[in-house]
Amino acid sequence: MLLNPKEITREFLKKSLVKNKLVKIAIAYSCRRLDSSDLSYLRGIDDRVDLVGPDEMASLLARRYPNLAREHLGIEVGTGQIMSLDEFESAVEKNSFASTLKVDLLGRDKETDELLATLEGNQFVLVYGRPGCGKTRLCVEVLRRYADDSGAYPLVIQSNKMPIWNDLANDVPKEESSILLLDDANELSGLEGFASFVSSRDNIKVLMTVRNYAFEYVKSSVSRFCKPCPYEVGPLDEETALGVVENGFGIAKGRASADIIRLSRGNMRLACAAAEVAKERGIEVFSTMPSLIEACYGEKASSLSGDAKRAATIVSVLDPHRVEGNEDLDRLLAKVGISYDRYVDACTALCHDELVDACQGMVAVAPGEQVLRDYLLYRAFIVEKSLSLSDVDELK
Repeated sequence: MLLNPKEITREFLKKSLVKNKLVKIAIAYSCRRLDSSDLSYLRGIDDRVDLVGPDEMASLLARRYPNLAREHLGIEVGTGQIMSLDEFESAVEKNSFASTLKVDLLGRDKETDELLATLEGNQFVLVYGRPGCGKTRLCVEVLRRYADDSGAYPLVIQSNKMPIWNDLANDVPKEESSILLLDDANELSGLEGFASFVSSRDNIKVLMTVRNYAFEYVKSSVSRFCKPCPYEVGPLDEETALGVVENGFGIAKGRASADIIRLSRGNMRLACAAAEVAKERGIEVFSTMPSLIEACYGEKASSLSGDAKRAATIVSVLDPHRVEGNEDLDRLLAKVGISYDRYVDACTALCHDELVDACQGMVAVAPGEQVLRDYLLYRAFIVEKSLSLSDVDELK
């Protein structure tokens, strides 16, 4: 219906609409001749009036679908840390070291139900566990289920180390309910500010994932503004893990699936990586750990940049170590030909890929990726001979 703004009056609405059954009155306009007084007049007719014009549509598109502006207009809206669930899953797929999230969640019904119940009574839920145990996949399922059941708007936050305050102000719905998944909470720049923002809004629920070594750091960082409810995720039992490999990836029941579970040592990220390789290449049996590691990591490790590969090798040699004032680190940096600053940058990137752990000035191979450590040492000392045993003997 095309009307002049002055034709829309309280009397017109009263005659045209049934008041008791109406929740919202949407008035769409595209006419640029409307000035601020016209808009103020329309808003004042009824407290249920919601104006939808070019400015509102542009703001909504920028807030909800920033990738459209980025892909089609070349305009960067925000820092790109807040995204839809589909965008997050696609981003994970592009990480060659990450396990796919696009696989059925098996054996976690109890944990899913408990987390959904926990969200009902808590604004912040902190999900923690060892790397590779399946925290993120579990929380993705909980996020989807909670959003479907409650109607809350689901969003995922994946840190890129940039300030996130403006993204929160622009991308998180101001009035409607929303549920946020903050993956790897310890990596977020301005974690305290995030907690402050969310705690001031009673229409937001938050799931945070964190590796067990950084649990206390995240908990203490947000404690000024909230008391997150902790929830620990343990490894899957062997029978359930076999079901994931066999049913999730189509690996025939038998020696192949049993060897994958046995050799992955409870690390479901490694088990899923091995299952993907077996499905793609037709490898039926991984009889030894070296054969499984080579199949899962050989091609991917060779794709690491020079700095990343050198940094990963140094971390494998030193294992847990402090990055500042460390003579052993300085000696190895000189040996492999990489500067301190480049080493720190490379470790940051490896941490994002969950290949190393970095927290409060300490760096180590992620506990769930010890098999990768063995592989990198094998490559450095045996295959490439980039390091020798005498280099290690010189370390303190």
